[in-house]
Amino acid sequence: MRQQVVDDVGLAGVDRRLRLRQQRGVVASVVAGDCVLRQPLTLGGGGGEGNLRKGQIGYNASGKTQASGCKLRVACSFRPAANDAGSVCRAESEDVSNWPMNRTLRAIDIAEGALLADIAVMFQLLAVYLPVFDVFFRLLIPVAFAVLVLRRSLYVGVIGLFVALFIVGVMTGVHFLVVTLLSCGAGLYLGATMKYRLGHFSTLLLGVTGAAITVGGLTLLFFLLAGLPLTDLVESLRKSYRALVAVIDFLTSSIGWIDWWRQTIFPTIDALAELALAYWLILWFAVIWLFLWPVAMIVYYTTNLFVRMLGYDVRPFPGGRIERLMRRIARALVRVAGKHISAH
Repeated sequence: MRQQVVDDVGLAGVDRRLRLRQQRGVVASVVAGDCVLRQPLTLGGGGGEGNLRKGQIGYNASGKTQASGCKLRVACSFRPAANDAGSVCRAESEDVSNWPMNRTLRAIDIAEGALLADIAVMFQLLAVYLPVFDVFFRLLIPVAFAVLVLRRSLYVGVIGLFVALFIVGVMTGVHFLVVTLLSCGAGLYLGATMKYRLGHFSTLLLGVTGAAITVGGLTLLFFLLAGLPLTDLVESLRKSYRALVAVIDFLTSSIGWIDWWRQTIFPTIDALAELALAYWLILWFAVIWLFLWPVAMIVYYTTNLFVRMLGYDVRPFPGGRIERLMRRIARALVRVAGKHISAH
């Protein structure tokens, strides 16, 4: 039995007559949702109106008035029967107030969005003016937006993101907007994935890939806006490679392995390096992608930990034995630090 959405109609009150296009062997049913109306629909009878062979099928909706912002979404189940006139169908409406074209912000959404956006801005300002604690405060920015998505919705979180970017741009200048955008965007993404319980590996893979494309693309864009040719970037990569080879030459000559290194290992590595520099754009994004994996794990773990401490039911990361081992190590470090401080 296959489902097909046939019509999308509003239902303002009782006894509203609905029209459904005739299709042979159709029994009307309605997609479930969260609104008030959950009453039976009866196919209209008499005068051929209830005959499914005719051009139109009329049926009446009887029951309570729906809440505002609700619509009836009609679906059809195709069956072999040619005439099911008089059948009783379930009518369940769904809340469409969260559809993109119908979404409205309530006062509580605006208040919480503004509050958590201000908290994120405060962390950003502390990271700017207290550079010693820069990493710590930047790790707290995604937590604020993840909580906003979990409490409200991704739409409210996006509105809060624009508010935070505006305040940061006014108070610190536009050069901090990119860092703020990446931190807040990570919070929105992690909040959405934790809300819909996406798997850990899928969350990290999608997040790292999206972040690598964003960071790599923004870096190249800044090069172009600054008037620097991309050949300078390629030349800097070549210089970095030559410096690395020089360091390895020095180390191997110090221990007497210079001949083995130059004759056995270096030719293969040099060929791979020349190939990578020839396709430097792929290498650029690949290096960023590999670098962001540990960063994403730290941000995900921190955000997940603080969200669970605040009482939200999300899947623990990393969970299981690994998380228990990390807790034991953290407690042991705290005990050692406490004994060290008390001894002095």
